[in-house]
Amino acid sequence: MKILIAYGTKNGTVAKCVERLQERLSDKDVTTVCLERESVDPTEFDIVVVGSCIRFEKLRPCVQGFLKQYEAVLCQKRLALFLCCANHEEYEY
Repeated sequence: MKILIAYGTKNGTVAKCVERLQERLSDKDVTTVCLERESVDPTEFDIVVVGSCIRFEKLRPCVQGFLKQYEAVLCQKRLALFLCCANHEEYEY
């Protein structure tokens, strides 16, 4: 089972969450893509996880674009979404 974690981050909070997800899924076939730097076609993946920070009540533009571009594909996948709205340096785990 192939898993894609696609995300957008501004200050690194979402990237920290992605690292934690990778640790928990270390026994799975996981591909992570920062949508700020590269693009990915989710078609070949069984599960897609999409993460973004929220700034001024909006997702990162790269995440918005990814969701719009692949809406039809994502509707056919097992899909999980997560949002971050705090700075990881100020959060207690």
